[in-house]
Amino acid sequence: MKYPNNTFIAESTLSQDYKKDSWILGTAAASHFCSNKNLLRNFRPVKNTTMSVAVGGVRSDIKGTGTVRMIFQNNGELETMDLLNVLYSPRLRRNLISGSLIDQAGSTFSCKEGQINVYSKDDHKLFTAKKLNGLFCVNPRIEVNQNSNGKNVKGNSRFQSVNKIKLENSKLFYFQCK
Repeated sequence: MKYPNNTFIAESTLSQDYKKDSWILGTAAASHFCSNKNLLRNFRPVKNTTMSVAVGGVRSDIKGTGTVRMIFQNNGELETMDLLNVLYSPRLRRNLISGSLIDQAGSTFSCKEGQINVYSKDDHKLFTAKKLNGLFCVNPRIEVNQNSNGKNVKGNSRFQSVNKIKLENSKLFYFQCK
């Protein structure tokens, strides 16, 4: 699998102000990134792959790809969103949601008053990313992969009747919020 030459915002790999399990909505990112292998479903290892993950050409090894299932609560309803083809790089300090891939999946963005609202194709609100130190951050629940014993590492079995969209790799898309 070929991956686009990608730049990942430097602050998302260096800042200590974000929760460890936070996800940064990178509206100019061409790929999703995850630093925790346990969050990836359908994990597929890759070899000899590196990506530029920060301003200035900092490179990081990509060790695999997979799907991350995110769960958001909006107005008392639970929504799931599967991020496909998420690149696994254990050295990253933050996880990244690619705004360009969300856009390619048909979702829309609304940026206002320090937050980005993301809506599905049918204009249903999926989640809100709030501005923190210049980056847009979201803290979804993650439905993690099953371990080798067939038991969930984190139980999310109570989530029922959820909507799902699939996000796949696409072209680079820039979105600026003022």
